[in-house]
Amino acid sequence: MRSADGFTGADSAADALADDQVGPVATNTNLAADHHYFTCDPTGSDPTTPDSAQFLNALVEEFKYILDMGSVGNAAPWAFDATDNSQAATVLAGVAAIYSAAGSTGSVTNRRSRLVAASVASNAAGVASAVIGSDTCTASGVGSTISGSSNSTTAGTQTVVEACEDTDVNGTRNAAMASDGGTINAAFRSGLFATKDSTIAAGSTEAAAVATDGIAAVDLNTTVCLSSDGAVPSPSDGAGTGVTPTKNQVYGGNAGVRNWRINGETGYIYAVGHVVGGADFAEFFPNIKQEAIAAASIVTRRRLGVKAAGEGDAILGVVSENPGTTGNSGGETAGRDGGKDWTVVALLGQVPVKVDKSITNENIDLVEASGGELCVRALDGGVGAWAFGTTRLVAMEMIEDGLCMCLIR
Repeated sequence: MRSADGFTGADSAADALADDQVGPVATNTNLAADHHYFTCDPTGSDPTTPDSAQFLNALVEEFKYILDMGSVGNAAPWAFDATDNSQAATVLAGVAAIYSAAGSTGSVTNRRSRLVAASVASNAAGVASAVIGSDTCTASGVGSTISGSSNSTTAGTQTVVEACEDTDVNGTRNAAMASDGGTINAAFRSGLFATKDSTIAAGSTEAAAVATDGIAAVDLNTTVCLSSDGAVPSPSDGAGTGVTPTKNQVYGGNAGVRNWRINGETGYIYAVGHVVGGADFAEFFPNIKQEAIAAASIVTRRRLGVKAAGEGDAILGVVSENPGTTGNSGGETAGRDGGKDWTVVALLGQVPVKVDKSITNENIDLVEASGGELCVRALDGGVGAWAFGTTRLVAMEMIEDGLCMCLIR
């Protein structure tokens, strides 16, 4: 309490002021002798009353008393040196800082390690927790943070909720961002990102839902659910695959059906639809010579390698620029880029082919009118010409001068 001699009071929890002695005392008229705002050890240690928004408000009032009253009767609560402006500056800075904390509309359990700022009806209850710019939120986990959110909680350790509504994050090192109505249960290093009504199941590690709506649970380790709608089952059920995976999955679906899945352990891709794009089925082949083979060239094979076909050579395929499927890629680090060392060769399907002047739409129509097909043979340099017999290449229609769409069969 305050007396004419300054601050007095025992520094122990047992001697802490009662509730009616903490906070502004409007009926107190003898401010100098009985200014019961808080107790303080005469040696200058921190006040012993509970750290709370109520207590901080009381502290603000005490500063106001120091600044406004100056001296009451024989008491001299604060002796200013008129020649030293730094004293006033120090006090004013302290008032500003404390008022900023106490003026929050939320509450903190301990002013040293918890923060509620620019928030409404919110609470920071965990050690080193914070609620910033939020409405009706509670950060109760150790090192947990909520910002720019409403009606959300963080109960786990080092958990984050940002720009969310009606979202709850538990577990350890988990986060929800730009989500609505989501829950992360007792998971580890997992997250919800741009989701609605989605859940990370308890026990998951490195699991995530991204741009999902109504996903019941992501319950595998190192698994991601992408752009899905409805209660799409996670791959842990093994539906339609004959295998029940446990980790390393990316999947998605719609209306309660999982439509695709990539298995990171095996590299297998499962899908209920089909791959769209490209026009032929191709594979990488090593070049016999270390030089690039031009697109749309007919190629022939010598053992494992390929080269531009010459007149009379057997046709393996055609150099493709737009394959629908490419095999024998050798993996991501193989460096098979269709350059001087490797060539993408279409083996089946539709592909443009370089041709000479014997291949025209008129000749194609002429042959087809008699019930046949205009087949293509190879000339030097991988160029195609009219073959008076059957080959693997069938001319279908000219694309432009010197280039014909052909069918490899």
